[in-house]
Order: sequence, then structure tokens, then C-alpha cells
Amino acid sequence: GSSVLSSMATTNPAAIAAVPFGAFGEEVSVLSDELLQKLITVQAPEAVRAYGKAAGSEDKDVLYLRIDFQSILKIDNLNSFVGLRKLQLDNNLIEKIENLDALVSLEWLDLSFNHITKIEGLSKLTRLSELSLAHNRITTLEGLLGLPSLDVLSIGGNQIESVEEPILYLRQFKHLRSVNLAGNPLCSQPTYPAFALAFLSVKYLDFRRVNEEARAAAVVKYTDRLEVIQAKEAEEAETLARSNTEATEDQKYADACVKGLNGGDNPKFLRTFLDPEIDKLRPIPGIHEILTTFLTMAGTRLKAAGDLGLAQRARRAHEADELAAALKAGREDVRTASIALIDAFTAHKRQLHDEILDSSAGPGTRLEEIRAHLQQAKDALLGLEIELVSNTEDAIRRFERSYADLTSSFNEQIQATFGEIRDGEATMHKDLTDVASLFLERFLKGEIENALELPDSLIGVLNDKTTLTNLINGTHDTHLLAIDTKEDEILSSANRELENVVATLQEAEHKRNRSRVAEICDLIGRELDELSGLDDM
Repeated sequence: GSSVLSSMATTNPAAIAAVPFGAFGEEVSVLSDELLQKLITVQAPEAVRAYGKAAGSEDKDVLYLRIDFQSILKIDNLNSFVGLRKLQLDNNLIEKIENLDALVSLEWLDLSFNHITKIEGLSKLTRLSELSLAHNRITTLEGLLGLPSLDVLSIGGNQIESVEEPILYLRQFKHLRSVNLAGNPLCSQPTYPAFALAFLSVKYLDFRRVNEEARAAAVVKYTDRLEVIQAKEAEEAETLARSNTEATEDQKYADACVKGLNGGDNPKFLRTFLDPEIDKLRPIPGIHEILTTFLTMAGTRLKAAGDLGLAQRARRAHEADELAAALKAGREDVRTASIALIDAFTAHKRQLHDEILDSSAGPGTRLEEIRAHLQQAKDALLGLEIELVSNTEDAIRRFERSYADLTSSFNEQIQATFGEIRDGEATMHKDLTDVASLFLERFLKGEIENALELPDSLIGVLNDKTTLTNLINGTHDTHLLAIDTKEDEILSSANRELENVVATLQEAEHKRNRSRVAEICDLIGRELDELSGLDDM
């Protein structure tokens, strides 16, 4: 039996798919729509046993699916099951974990007893808490990253040999409480039990509850190694926390249309602003002071621009919140008035309907009276909707003007800020030119003390005035381009935000209006159908 399994594992998947039967003579299956519907129908509770269009059920409504012992070669055709929480694919012929990205609600996955050699294709399953990959052909645990909720892992009966690598890898899963590695070659190594107990905080190991006395003894045995690893993990955690904080700050400023202006008086934009070529001139007395003066001035201006961006963002958000509240209130008023209209019509209809049933003369004028009232209700409901659309459009236009005023004011202040920075850069350029040119004259005259100690990078540009001038002018052009690019980026971002906010509001209103009109027409249609039935009485 084992030789047959080995031969299947090395067979080309395309070749397997090309033949109708597997290595054991069983028919190979494809995860088709027909097979899925058959399995769902069999497994569904009685209340939803009639899975399909007639029952109104959809693939997204399926929460649990068992596809075991089906001789499946490939995971496929599951993208529509986005609500799936438990998926059982054990005891098949699967060789690769794939096509699961859409199953973002999955919490429990069983892929045991297959032919899988590598852990992959799981990074999108961030809610997955229980995973079984037992009895496959896996040699390493790499591929589990992206599963922050992992709680139970069963990967016994595979081909994992190293003791330390997989154990240390599993330390990153902070919620892990149960691990099964039994049946892997590593379990036969004498260091395995103590090492696993010392470095994993799980409650269950290889299907057995951890003995806390045994764990304490293992921790003592590996104390020195454990302290080193814990110190490294603490440092990595601190670095990650700083990185996350920085990323959050970056995003906050980007959302405020002032990307790169965070960082206080030394904003990120300025940290890479200076052309590296200018560093060649730093040994010249006075150059460092010129650069520092500019950077200090620019840092102050850009910090103020960043603060302005955050403040304006808050004001724009407040405007949006006020609009949302006003629109919600208007829709609620229309909803209340619409309910009153429908209730009045329904009460009148019920009264006339009862009169029709009590009368031996037939529907007569009462039916026409119901139709007339229905037409009045329709006109009133559509009238309310037309008025709501008009009021909403007016509110959005007022909001757009106010938002545009805020954006215009912001843009004007940004342009003024970058105008000052350009002026400062022009002053820096002139001062650099003057100081460097004077130093060059003295250098060529041999008046510089310790000239032989100057770095080669500076001496290379002191050969003649043209070389020096070209360097300074080149950095000037680079700086101006950087200033222009950043200014355009900020202004374009602010203008795009205005366009996107208004477009989103208008699209949402158009969608709501279409839905509401369709709802009214559907209501009137149902009432007319009912009246047609009374005509036949």
C-alpha cells in the first residue's frame, strides 16, 4: 500500500487528471457544481433540505460543507461559498492547497489524509482557528503566516524532521492552545518532549494535556536559551509596534492630503529632500550652517502645513457628518409620512373590501373607490420621493460648495507654504554658490590650510569653477523638482478627495432613489393584482 501511495505522490497531476481512475482503481472526481449541490442537499438540515433556487438559498448561505472520501484531486469551484465556516476536505487525493482565498469566513479546515507536500494558500483565511493537515507529506511548517487566530493545529503523521525549527516557528501564534505533531520523525528524537514543553505555551501537545510540572522542568533545562529567545522576541515586538505606530501616523497624514508632512519639525519629506551630491560640499566652512538654516525654516513651514491638513480634515469630516445626519433625518421624515399613507390606504381598502364581501350587489363602485385611493397613494408616495430627491440634491450642492470652500482655502495656504520654501531654497542656492565659489578661489590660490586633508569627493569638484557650478545648479534643480512634485501631490490629493466625496454621495442617492421607486411600483403592482382578483368575484 505504501509503495502505491508513493507512486501517486510523484505522478504528474496533469497525467492523473487525464485518466478516469486513480491509483487504487477508484474513479477520480472533480469538484463540480453537480457534486457540490448533491453534497449540500444531503448534508443540509431538514428545514433547508430543498437547497436551490426554489428555496431561495444561495452558496453564500452554506455554513458547513463536508467533501471527504470523494477522490478529489484539486480544490476548486468554492469561490461562491463566502459564508462557509467549516470545510472538511479530508481523505482525498489533493496535492496542493489552493483556491481558498474567497472563503474569508472560514474558521475550521480539515485537509488531513491527502497528498499535500507544502503549506500554502492560507494567508487570506485570517479567521481560521482550527486547522488539520495531519497525514500528508509536509516537511516544514512555513506557510502558516497570516493566521493570527490559529488556536488548534494538527499536523501529525507528516515528514517533519527538525525539532527546533518548527517549535520555534509556532511561538509566533499567541492564541495556540493545542498542537499535534505526533507521527513526525522529530518526535522520535530525545530532545523533542522537553524542547516542545519549554518553548510552547500550549495546553495540549500531541493530544495530551500538558503536565505543568514537566513543563517547569523543561523550562529550567532550557532557561538560558529561552531567555535569549524571549529577549529577541520582545525586541521584535517593540520594533513591530513602532512600525505599526509609524504606519498609522503615515496613513493619518495621507488621509488628510498632507502625505509625508508628519514627523514634527523634521517631516519625512525633508529627510530625503537634499540631493546627496550636496554632501560633497559639507567640509567647506559655512555650508553646513546654510543647509541647516534652510531645513529648519522648511521644517517649521511643513509642520504647520501638516497641522493645517489635520485640522482641515477634521472640519471636512464634521461637514460630512452633518450632511449625513440631515439626509438621515429627511429620509426618516419621508418614511414616517409614507407609512402613514400606506396605513390609511390599507385601512380604507379593508373597510371597502369588507363591504364588498357583505354586499350581494358585487364590487361595484367600491372597487373603483379603492382604485382611486390607490392612485392617490401612489401619487403621494412618488411625490414624497420627488421632494426628498430635490431636498437631497440641494443639500449635496450646499455641502459641495462648503467643502469646496474648505478645499480652496487649504490649497491657497499650501501654495503659500511651498512658495516660501521655494524662496528659501533660492536663498540657499545663492548662499551655497557664494560660499563655495569663494572657497574655490582660495583653494586654487593655495590659501586653504590643510588642503591635502580635504576628502577626495570635495577635491574632485574643486578642479575648476564649471564643475562646482554644475554640481550646485544640479542640486538646485533637483530640489525645485522635489518641491513642485510634493506641492502638486498635496493639491491633487485634496481636489480628488472633493470629487470622490461628492461622487460617492450622488451615486448613493441615485441608488437609493432607484430602489425606492422600484419599491413603490412593486407595492402598487401587488395591490392592482389583488384588485383584479376582486373583479372576478
